[in-house]
Amino acid sequence: MVVLVAAALFLCPPKQNEGATAGGTVPSPVQKIFVPIVFKPANTPTPTPPPVIATVPVGKAPFGVGLNPTSNCVHVSNAGYNSVSVIDGTNNTVVATVPVGSYPRGVGVNPTTNRVYVANYYSNTVSVIDGATNAIVATVPVGSFPYGLGTNPTPNHVYVANSSDSPVSLIDGRSNTVISTMPAGGGPYGVGVNPTTNRVYVSNSLDNTVTVIADGP
Repeated sequence: MVVLVAAALFLCPPKQNEGATAGGTVPSPVQKIFVPIVFKPANTPTPTPPPVIATVPVGKAPFGVGLNPTSNCVHVSNAGYNSVSVIDGTNNTVVATVPVGSYPRGVGVNPTTNRVYVANYYSNTVSVIDGATNAIVATVPVGSFPYGLGTNPTPNHVYVANSSDSPVSLIDGRSNTVISTMPAGGGPYGVGVNPTTNRVYVSNSLDNTVTVIADGP
């Protein structure tokens, strides 16, 4: 696209006797020229989208995904098969399948302890998986219909959004027990954690709000 911001303009000389002075002298014609200035935007290259390098078959109705950047393992909850598929991020293949509770939804990973947490929607529990052995090491009862969860590695805390009865369950990752519950809005679903500021964010689907929790050791 070319943008023209000024056009050429020429002023005609005055007519005969126009502008004569008292002595009868006619001033010289004055000509003004406006040069057109044209701006031509630089061509912006179209960004190339990142390539899809693999498609990995997992279980039925995959839902939640949790990643451990240290071990380069990806954990996928299969809601239709009540299991978690473990993907090796090096070669993008499933290396293990771990049975969990009924209708697993959210997945959270603590990369420091290499523990994987899976919210089991219909079982009202959270399955705790040892990422090194892919074995279940604990099953923690929580609230009704747990959906999303998030981990805070430094204090070793796990926050679980119970979508039916609204409270958020706080699991101590050392003892695998619920040590506290706190109110949230209606229908809490998603959980996000900022480990730098120790803030936990819970999305409330029925209230159109986000609950902010101050975490700590």
